[in-house]
Amino acid sequence: MQYPNTPKDQIINLQAGMYCHVLEDKVIINDVQGVEPRHLKERMDKVSKGNIWGYILNITLTLALFGVVLYTSFYPLLLLVFVSTWHISKLKKQTLPVNQSDCIPLEYIEKAVLSQGTLGFNYLKFFIDYKGVKSMRVLRLYDSESTYQSAFKILSAKLPTEIEQEEKKKISGIAFPIGKKDAYILSDDTLYFVNNNEYDSTRLDSYRFIRWIGAMHFIIILYAVGMKFYLIQTTPSNFIDYLVLLLFIIFLALPFYYINKALPNKIEVEKILKVTENKKKIILKYITSNWKLPVTTKFDKKHLDKETQEVLRNLKSN
Repeated sequence: MQYPNTPKDQIINLQAGMYCHVLEDKVIINDVQGVEPRHLKERMDKVSKGNIWGYILNITLTLALFGVVLYTSFYPLLLLVFVSTWHISKLKKQTLPVNQSDCIPLEYIEKAVLSQGTLGFNYLKFFIDYKGVKSMRVLRLYDSESTYQSAFKILSAKLPTEIEQEEKKKISGIAFPIGKKDAYILSDDTLYFVNNNEYDSTRLDSYRFIRWIGAMHFIIILYAVGMKFYLIQTTPSNFIDYLVLLLFIIFLALPFYYINKALPNKIEVEKILKVTENKKKIILKYITSNWKLPVTTKFDKKHLDKETQEVLRNLKSN
């Protein structure tokens, strides 16, 4: 079988110049607008072992980076550790092992699911069952509404296809804005995060994974501070050593910022530990369901009238 140019009603545009060809009996993923014999090789048994290896690799590379920094004393490299947080945010989208075949017969695809992600990115997920082994392939669609609609039309003609519905609803209550579109609404002793006045029950705290990585970074940098301080006390030192110690102490603040920051989907009033304020902000300190240490959310007073400011001040749990 060979298609020099796949018909437009059988091809879905993906990100990074890739294409998904939905043919009569198979799906093919490649970087050209046609299908050649080299694209027909099936590797259905090539399935990853799941996300655990991704997390292990992430932690290993992070530790290796810190080792290089300590060995070379090139401290600006520490800023690269937050690349690992982007990698972890990608891992959460893969709920099953990854199927690595670029040629997938339709008979092995249980269903196709289209979903809308953050920042306008849309995703196509193939759920696969090959000889009893469940896996999935996640593809990022070209960033346009027409591509999203076209993908649904093309897929639904060949496969069980569904659109992953966003579970959004309107919530009534007292609103506490935290930006132009985002706010928290107090309803039934719970603060709900809303965007454009809609609450999405499937939304995850945007700092959920960053917080864990930040905690690990904080511990490692704290260890480096202790070691450097010990060396200064026990060996001859000069101003360079003190400058290095100061840089490490400054770097401590960077992961701590992400450990402490939070925008969870729900904040239960009973878990609020303290309400403080300064000249510009009112600050809630509380415990979340996925992080047992206190975190904070800050509300800018310029977005709040006097009545809502007073309500925030009185949210401290008994």
